[in-house]
Amino acid sequence: MPNFAIHGGGVPINPRADSSAATRSGIVTRPLARAVSSVRQVGVTPVLATSQPRPSAGLASPARLTTATQRPPVTTAAAPAAAPAARSATMLTDARPVAVFSGPMLGVEIELHGVRVSRAGVDNKVTLAQTAAHDAHGNPLLKLVVDGAHRDKPCVEIVTAPHAPQAFQSGPLRDALDLLQKQSKQLAQQSRNAKSRPQMEDLIKAFNATLKGEATRFRLAAGEANARIAAPGVNGKRCNDYQQTNVMVPYAALAQKDSGISELFFSTAAQRGRFHASVDQANRLADTMLHSIGYEGDVPMVRAFLCQMIYQDSILNEKAEGSQFYKDAFPFFIKTTLHDALFSLLSQEDVAVLTRMVDQRDFQQQMKQAIQASCTNPHTRIDFISSALVLDPETLRFRAICEPQELQWSNLDMSEGHEVHHATVSAIASDGRRKDFFANADLEYGEWTRGHIVSPYIGSRLPAFLDGTGRPYVVAEARKVDCALNQNFTQALASPAFQRLMSYAE
Repeated sequence: MPNFAIHGGGVPINPRADSSAATRSGIVTRPLARAVSSVRQVGVTPVLATSQPRPSAGLASPARLTTATQRPPVTTAAAPAAAPAARSATMLTDARPVAVFSGPMLGVEIELHGVRVSRAGVDNKVTLAQTAAHDAHGNPLLKLVVDGAHRDKPCVEIVTAPHAPQAFQSGPLRDALDLLQKQSKQLAQQSRNAKSRPQMEDLIKAFNATLKGEATRFRLAAGEANARIAAPGVNGKRCNDYQQTNVMVPYAALAQKDSGISELFFSTAAQRGRFHASVDQANRLADTMLHSIGYEGDVPMVRAFLCQMIYQDSILNEKAEGSQFYKDAFPFFIKTTLHDALFSLLSQEDVAVLTRMVDQRDFQQQMKQAIQASCTNPHTRIDFISSALVLDPETLRFRAICEPQELQWSNLDMSEGHEVHHATVSAIASDGRRKDFFANADLEYGEWTRGHIVSPYIGSRLPAFLDGTGRPYVVAEARKVDCALNQNFTQALASPAFQRLMSYAE
């Protein structure tokens, strides 16, 4: 399972034998592209991150969007969804069950802006040190990586594997995190008066020597680079720590305003207002459609799915143009994509109900109105509606013959900055047939088609999960530094809002 403590899309994906070996290098000519030299390796564990800033993405014209929505999924930007199976370098023939955790987990990533690193060639997400000990899913319990290289201010970043919430409140993990932050900063400050800058190996030795008892399992070993450590110059800016928190969120909680999400992930009234409006609009749309199709039961997972779709689309339509990366516009960033939710979390009954909803003549128009009503600016022009892509009839028909499953990466094409540049994400039907969706980091959202994974940042994609009782979860990232989870982390974990979210039941 991927480590879900991520900043900037940095996530170690553990591709299994479904990653093909190939090499590609060249210049991509699209306006948003950059020169990429990439290598695909069998069994590689890439770390996905942003090595170069992406230019601001512009909104596509209505005509272009209409074309992108209606044209067949055969494109020159990615392998066609309708291509013969032989086109794929790796044949996936078995569906992969949705991963099961014992309970909800958290992951954090803490950028230490006061601890700079320097070494020729050090790039974002290069591993500086990591524990020899791993969790059950193969993730190092703790590691240090580089972040900020794309801003010419590379710093040390602490990344944890997924842990139970209580592990961050007290005990060996909490002690190790506090010690590592303290010693990193002390060593960086010593560089101001030292004849030569301390190295990462000095931090590793000092940290390991101080660990006692159960905390010794967090002992570090050297990573890919032994960079030098230093404090920023006297004029250096932004030297505070910056934490981002990733949480396994019960999926059905998305469609409830009192689930705790608004108190934990948002820091302004406008952010909370958008989320609350999305919840209201999703439930209104669900009620209307259920009445239209004559369905007398309830579908909480479909409500959550509609809420995720409306919330995401409202931000893409209103905020994406002004963001360097689409994900930067999201204070509450759901890394589990709509396609993952559709194939992993919705039941066969949910899919059947959703299909009947989509078949209603006014569904897309009502979806557009719901997105509009969720925008902060009521005059926002709605040019993009993801339901036209994700809920394509062909996709829904294929999903109907699938069991719930984890969509599988293959053909991972990694850039020099350790991010996914292109990839295939596949589902396997009960009869063995396969459907491929394609990830392309160069495309603006107006260029996505029915053959693409819909995600504000594909490098951050994470699968859905279940707990031991079968309750479904998605991974959501709290991206704003001043939200409760990032600003007052330990207090937030002890808060009624967090306890309410973790114990939320459908």
